[in-house]
Formats: sequence, C-alpha cells, structure tokens
Amino acid sequence: MKQKFLFLSLALLLVASLAAIGCSTPTTPTTPATPTTPATPTPTQPVEKQVFDFSDSGTADLDNNPNYINAYIMFQDLEKDYPGQFELAYHPSSSLYDDRNAQAAVFAGDLDAARSHCGLMLLQGGAIADNFAMGLFPIFQTFDDNQDGWLTVLPAFSKDLLEPKGAMAPIGTCTFGGPLCLKFDSSSLADFAGKRIRNPGGDFEADLMRAMGMNPVSMAQAEVATALQTGIIDGVWTSLRSIIMEKQYQLAPYLTPLNMPGVSGQSFLLWSTKSWARFPSDVQDKLYAEIIPHAEEVSEAAMRKIAEEGFQGALADGAIYSDWSDEAIAEYYDTVKPVIMGKYAPKVDQKYREMMNPYSAFDLLATQ
Repeated sequence: MKQKFLFLSLALLLVASLAAIGCSTPTTPTTPATPTTPATPTPTQPVEKQVFDFSDSGTADLDNNPNYINAYIMFQDLEKDYPGQFELAYHPSSSLYDDRNAQAAVFAGDLDAARSHCGLMLLQGGAIADNFAMGLFPIFQTFDDNQDGWLTVLPAFSKDLLEPKGAMAPIGTCTFGGPLCLKFDSSSLADFAGKRIRNPGGDFEADLMRAMGMNPVSMAQAEVATALQTGIIDGVWTSLRSIIMEKQYQLAPYLTPLNMPGVSGQSFLLWSTKSWARFPSDVQDKLYAEIIPHAEEVSEAAMRKIAEEGFQGALADGAIYSDWSDEAIAEYYDTVKPVIMGKYAPKVDQKYREMMNPYSAFDLLATQ
C-alpha cells in the first residue's frame, strides 16, 4: 500500500514539473543594436575673396611711402591670418583717381580706400576742416611728439568727424621734419624779410609765412624747379620727404633745422565705412588689436629712418645746414603762436586741443 502511494506521489510530481516547464515563457534573444551610420559631412563652402581698391598718388615704395607701407602690411597680415579671403588692389600714381577725387569717392562710398591727409581734409569744409587743420600746425619739435600726438587724436577725429559722413581713418602715419629749402643761408627770422617762398598750401601756411616776414608765392609743384632756377622764388616751404625724394636741395641747397618751421605730414588711410563693414566683426577686432598697430609700427620705423638718416644723407649729397640757435627757434615759435592761437586754434574743439596739448611746443589751451 505504501509503495503504491509513493509511486503515485512521484508520478504527480513529475506531471507538475512538466507542466511548469511547458508554461514558462522562453527568453527572447536580445536583438543586436543597429550600427549608427556616420553623418555625411557638409562640404565647406568656398569663402568669396573680398577685393579692396586703394587709390594713392604715391608709388609702391616700401621705403618712402608711408601710406603704401600701411596698406601693404595690413593686407599682408590679413593674408597670414585669413588666407585667400582679402586682397588689396593698389592703384598708384593717381592712376585711378587724383587725391582730391579719391577722397570724394571714398566719402560717397564709390571707392574703398584712399590716401588722405590734413590738407585734403580742408576741402571738406565745416567742422572737419576746422579740426583737421590742427594737423597742419607747426607745433611739434621732435619726431616722437609728432607721431604720438597725431595717433592720439586721429581715432577721435575718425569717430566724431568722419564716420557720420560715411568715412573713417582706422590707420595713420606721420612724416616729421619741415625744413625750409632755400637758396640763401639763414640763422633767424630776420633773414626771411621779403624773401619769395613757394607756398605749398593755402591761407593757413600763407598767414604763417607772412608772420615770419616772407612773401608767399603760390604755384604748382611742376613749376617749382624752373622758378628756383630763374629766381622767381628764393626757396620752398616743404617737407623733408619731398626734399630728399625730389632732391630739391640741388637747386636750393640751404636747409633749416627739422623743427623750423616744423611742417609735418599727418596722413592716414581714408576708408569708406561701407567698405570697412565688409570685414567680419572678428576680423575687425583682429585688425584693431594686432594688424593695424603692426602696420603703424613698420611705417613709423620707415619715416623715422628718413627723419634721422635722410637729412644727413642730403647734407652728404651737397645740401648745406643752416645753423639756428635754440633762441632763434624759440623766437620762431613765439612769432607763429599768435597766428595759430588767434585765428585757427579757437576753431578746434577743446577736447582735441587737450589731447594734443602734451605734445605741442606751446599751450594750445591758452587764450590770446
């Protein structure tokens, strides 16, 4: 009886086990993950090259033309940092525009950039002419005063005076040294009495020359050589750069010191604001932070070399140095100061005179 019960129990246990096995859900094999297909890279679109036209009355001279130096270095550095994106189309020797028309084209937005200087800015009239006239003041007695003073005030001139008119001056340069180139020796203002001197500018220079006892004579540059040879004029009011490059001392050999009368060239690259906006904002940041300071440094070195070595080179080539004492030079500045302060400086906004005052030979804030 016990054996029958045991056999029956085992049979029931076997049946229950088989039923449990049959009712269990089989495990579904895990499906392998579908490999991710790499994204097809988007082809890089070629960057369209931006070409900028620059009109210059000078030549492609990396030794003597500060405007070309600035433009050349600027675009050379752009090419290093942004290869193939920006190109300078340089038009030298007034081959595209003369200076006057180039400046007008920039203001009109018809030309990207051009050489300009304070004398040309007088053509604009109004506040631009009144304030840029300060760049013509013979107030700098050293190269450093000239360079530092001008580059201090130029950004303010650009922002306040030029940009509202559609132009700007992001990069500037200076040529220092305005000796007179004369057919006679001199050592003080007394030697200028009645002398006929070519006036390269306008009313401002003529007023200064009359204060110095000269008789200013206006004539085209092309007429100067003949006028010197024939005695129509006794000398020229000019710049050291012109004296050296044109060898004017061969016809008028006597040169006054560099700071007598101290005429210097305050020039800059005049840009259309519309054209400047073609540079992306990150490129503009790079230009202001690194590229423009580098270009100005290179052009400054070239102009300093002319001021320091060119004068001596002219003397070695036959020019004759007219020795002026410190007292005689001081007398000159005392003589021209009333003309500048009485007629021209009051037209210059006080904030610009304050910026330039630390570099001036006399107080630009004094009242007459």
